[in-house]
Amino acid sequence: MVQEMLGLLIQILQERRFCGLSTAESLRREIIFKLATGDFTHSQLVKSLPRDLSKSDELQEVLDDVSVYCNPSGMNQVLILTHMLGSPLS
Repeated sequence: MVQEMLGLLIQILQERRFCGLSTAESLRREIIFKLATGDFTHSQLVKSLPRDLSKSDELQEVLDDVSVYCNPSGMNQVLILTHMLGSPLS
């Protein structure tokens, strides 16, 4: 019973994005949370987003706003890095 209640609480907290946020705000929040854990390629990032957000017309605009693209070098793929406090990571 306690485990079910904790599971429900976690689910409610994860689904907070439906509480009054616009699609762009939800996208921004999700992308920043994902990129805080590490670097992603564009396709990895899109696949990791919830389906409704990954199909949004605002996706590229939000990505451009909160991330920096690094060109591929050698065997490395294109990476997306987040901005930290308004300035790109170096």
